[in-house]
Amino acid sequence: MSEEERRQLLAEYEALRDDIAVRAVNRDLAALSAADAQHAAHREERLAWELLGVLRDARREEPANLRLVAQVDQAEAAYEMARELAETVSRAAEELATRALEFAQTDARRLYELGVRIRAARASGPDAAIPPP
Repeated sequence: MSEEERRQLLAEYEALRDDIAVRAVNRDLAALSAADAQHAAHREERLAWELLGVLRDARREEPANLRLVAQVDQAEAAYEMARELAETVSRAAEELATRALEFAQTDARRLYELGVRIRAARASGPDAAIPPP
């Protein structure tokens, strides 16, 4: 392997490493954004549940108050919507995290395999061929 081929292989490794680093940062940002959305959705679900509890207690105190009955019905619907949204957001965050892990594993494997080729090239003589990927 010529010195030029070795430099080219090293440049390929460095380009891959840099590309992986950029993608890793983007994956981290996406994961943080998904986690923030998940926390917000669960917070809204909790608040809707707390409001529903307060309104149910008030309705027990005044069972004939039709306005409270209507407010409880609305609060129940709002809670169900908040719960469904929280579940949807949680599933999306889980899927994003799973995909990010899969991509990270693939990137690590590609980087490792290229590193193996570089080490083999460095250990070989000047006339050796570049090890295949």
